[in-house]
Amino acid sequence: MISARLPLIADTAQWPSQTLTETDIHSACQHISVAGERFLAHHQLPRRYLELFPRLLVPLAAHLRHFTEQQRSPLVVGIAGCQGAGKTTLTQALQLVFQYVFGLSCCHLSLDDYYWPQAYRHQLAKDIHPLLATRGVPGTHDTALLGNTLRALLHADEGSETIMPLFDKGIDDRRPETQWGRFIGRPDIVLLEGWCVGAHAEANDALEEPINPLELDEDPQGAWRRWVNRQLAERYEPLFSTLNRLIFMQAPNWDVVMEWRRLQEAKLMRAQGANYRGGLDNPQQLMRFINHYERITRHMLRTLPSTADILLAQDTEQRIAHISLKHE
Repeated sequence: MISARLPLIADTAQWPSQTLTETDIHSACQHISVAGERFLAHHQLPRRYLELFPRLLVPLAAHLRHFTEQQRSPLVVGIAGCQGAGKTTLTQALQLVFQYVFGLSCCHLSLDDYYWPQAYRHQLAKDIHPLLATRGVPGTHDTALLGNTLRALLHADEGSETIMPLFDKGIDDRRPETQWGRFIGRPDIVLLEGWCVGAHAEANDALEEPINPLELDEDPQGAWRRWVNRQLAERYEPLFSTLNRLIFMQAPNWDVVMEWRRLQEAKLMRAQGANYRGGLDNPQQLMRFINHYERITRHMLRTLPSTADILLAQDTEQRIAHISLKHE
């Protein structure tokens, strides 16, 4: 959730390589104005979010469009960042720009929609480690299903129908297949967003010492974190290697994640109302949940700034404070 009192992009942040003229950007923003207003209303976003269209979203979409012209298959772009960083909103806003400004077909995939159903995670908890009952870490996603979806999109034609699962965080379970989404046709761009997209496994010796109360009390021998690390190396990294570009929304530090995730959960609770069954409605439960993500998030904060193609560095107020391109 974004604070209505703050701009979404710091005054010092500038797009590093101008892919469009100022006139082009102004024209694009005028063209998308009506759709942009609907977007803000639908996502309950402050009007200041509109600042991102000329200063980030339109230039970023134009930059990515350039790469679609260099290959025959759809461009696959990963968007990574910690909990509450604004990945999903950024992805959906980019999708809007691709459609209304550049006339490109864009498919949005969320790693969150590929969580294993609750019953399967409970079986993992019984067979491997109790901590696997909680969604989030590598090993709690159906990576085979995600791989199948990506392959279907990459080989789609104008008449194709690609089925995409939907996961409901409010009930912590996958929705029935009758409610799954459909993407019709062949996309020009696929945006895959998720908290650990682009992450790499750690060295085994880095796993020895617990880094938070969850690991200390519930994984003292390190069996859970070693299993998760192995899943990341064996099942996730091969998928991430197929990305053509990676965008990383870099939080300033780990300490902000708890507050950002609290705001995200509060927004979900308001949307779900009496139907909310996410189980993260008090600080203790939320802290325990966040502890599951801490190790990999810290590793990503150390490593992805030097490997991501596009870095969107955020300040403590979730504003984009700096934009840099690692690979032109």
